[in-house]
Amino acid sequence: MKKKNDESDSFKKIIDSAIKLFSKNWYSSISIAAICRKAKISNGLFYHYFQNKEELIKHILEKTVNEIEQLLQKINGNDLKEKIGNLINSLYNYTSSNKELIIVFREGQYRYFEFERKLFQIYNQALKRILNKDIPLSLYLFVFGGLRWICIRKALYGSNVSIEYAKHIILEGIFNNFEYDLNKVLSLPIKMPELKYPIQSKDRLIEAGKTLFGQKEYYEVNIQNITEKANLAIGSFYKHFKSKESFFELLVEISGKQIRHFINENLSDELNRLEIEIRGIFLFLNYLKYDRNCYNIVREAEFVSVQKAKEYYESFVKGYKKQNNSFIYNRNLDENPVYLETVIEFLLGISHYFGIEYIFDNSDIDLYQTLDELAYLLKNGLKNEK
Repeated sequence: MKKKNDESDSFKKIIDSAIKLFSKNWYSSISIAAICRKAKISNGLFYHYFQNKEELIKHILEKTVNEIEQLLQKINGNDLKEKIGNLINSLYNYTSSNKELIIVFREGQYRYFEFERKLFQIYNQALKRILNKDIPLSLYLFVFGGLRWICIRKALYGSNVSIEYAKHIILEGIFNNFEYDLNKVLSLPIKMPELKYPIQSKDRLIEAGKTLFGQKEYYEVNIQNITEKANLAIGSFYKHFKSKESFFELLVEISGKQIRHFINENLSDELNRLEIEIRGIFLFLNYLKYDRNCYNIVREAEFVSVQKAKEYYESFVKGYKKQNNSFIYNRNLDENPVYLETVIEFLLGISHYFGIEYIFDNSDIDLYQTLDELAYLLKNGLKNEK
């Protein structure tokens, strides 16, 4: 087997074909034979370079990490504003120019978390060079949680956000006019969802599906698995659901509703807008701890039911816009809906990547300290960073 730095035409064809196929289909659904057909090479030649499909995707993930590392090492500038601007522009340009590669990496970051960990370290090192200080989790989440999400949402999904305004958020913060009392935010009681044993056949199937799809990949679960888990006959499934696909889409919809309901039910009118944001993140993490299956189902949907995943995230955006406590802290947001959309997506990104760290990273997270530091950054930005 040749080394992975091989520059032969066949090697490049394998990589390019795999990226195109993996970006349009769930990894597990793509065979080595399909990759070889796409690359117009023999199956035997594939094994000249890779032992199996797993080794191939790991090579692609490593390639992505290395390219981003090289990109961020070139970030410079005369002051903080210029450095942050160059960082944002470089990351967005890379994302928009390598859409298929980024889609593949987004799947790979869950399947092979060590590559997300490598990228986490690369981002932290880049931020350390810019700020000349060690980077706590809160600072990573504020800058790269929001920024990574903004770049992905704009480049891949066409979200109506402003990359330039993201720079303003990072430097100046969002909730400048609000103070916060973290003890009050975290000490409010939490009403956990009621545990109900499903009696009706439809509810039993839904609970069985949540468990199976929350613990296994989409293509590893079939209708018979679901009905056996629910202790029902296969015919009962088709009494309520048209197909496995429509059933899974319903689970994505239910997961979103359950998370939003839990958060909304545990917010309080006693809190101001900044405190609500921190409370919302805290509640989101609590729900993930309570029901990780919801998170896994939504993550799976990003690759097997793209439209439903898009609707899931858009429902959170709509929820932000309906909140009584306004985001408005200056006329920019009042006069420019793109800026408001950018703020919302930025905040969603912080929660999203906080969830990844909270679920997949086994190291202990000092939740109180991280939320306290994050609240400060949301209020003040990097310009007034402690």
